[in-house]
Amino acid sequence: MRKYLHDSDIWTKQRWFRKLHPYDKLAFLYIKDNCDYSGVWRINVLDLMDHIGIENYDFMGFIERVNIDFDPTTGNPLKRSRLLVIEEKKVWITAFIQFQQESKKKEVNPFGHAAISAFRTLDSHKLLRIAIEKGYITLIEDLTEFSQNVIRGNDKDKDILELLENLRLTWDSKGVQGGKKGGTRKKNGVASDTTVIDPESLCSRMGNLFAEVNPSYQINPAEDYPHLLSIAHRIEVLKKWQTDAALNGKSDELLESWGIIVRFCKADNFLATRTIKDIDDDNQWKRLNLTMQKNKRSKDNTGGFQAVGKENIPYEEMK
Repeated sequence: MRKYLHDSDIWTKQRWFRKLHPYDKLAFLYIKDNCDYSGVWRINVLDLMDHIGIENYDFMGFIERVNIDFDPTTGNPLKRSRLLVIEEKKVWITAFIQFQQESKKKEVNPFGHAAISAFRTLDSHKLLRIAIEKGYITLIEDLTEFSQNVIRGNDKDKDILELLENLRLTWDSKGVQGGKKGGTRKKNGVASDTTVIDPESLCSRMGNLFAEVNPSYQINPAEDYPHLLSIAHRIEVLKKWQTDAALNGKSDELLESWGIIVRFCKADNFLATRTIKDIDDDNQWKRLNLTMQKNKRSKDNTGGFQAVGKENIPYEEMK
């Protein structure tokens, strides 16, 4: 039986919660109590209605209502991301791990026993990178030094450490974490200035490019942005860049490579029907790479391999 911490102040100090309809309050608490260790709940509206005792329920309307705040000065509505719908099958409480695992300093040590389980579970949903980059989780400042006396040869824990270190999460205390501009980052103990591009902005530009080439495709940020960010990291690997280079000065180069990929897919009979999610699939990505290697140079009338502002770019130039 899972046992989670509960914020009793939610009834008195969280205005967004106080303003919810009683059914919405019950639904939120039901999801919180029945989600997994990472804050993800597999959508089952029938079970939800049975357990809270209602006959009909506008579930997507509930998601919208939970994600609304109001500016105390102007009264204007503010959009939040308390609950995110993932692949139309799951709901993610974005602040769940932070609330359950944070210390008095409001930081999460990912090598605590419960935190490791939560991080592994979140990673299984392909949401760990998003959680860190969007700032839904604030980690302890120096992961490597802290973890040396904790993991002690546990290969699974080493995998988590490697994943987090690859995300370059060792930030200066005065810097920024997770999708904000500006800041100072520590690398190998030395602080260096970087301009961090908002991952959401990068995904928006990648999505717009894909939609330009595929006009009938409707971009769904909740579903497509995680896959676009994953594709961006795949391109970084292909080009042998450092992790998150696309968010630190190489966004234009990444978009150029993404344009090459999108146009190549459009020109290929099989790949032309692939969605963004399909392209991010491991097997589809391998197939795409193999196909592009076999067609190292495009013909003038294919449209494939053409990046924005350039023509006939060979596959090798993506590397």
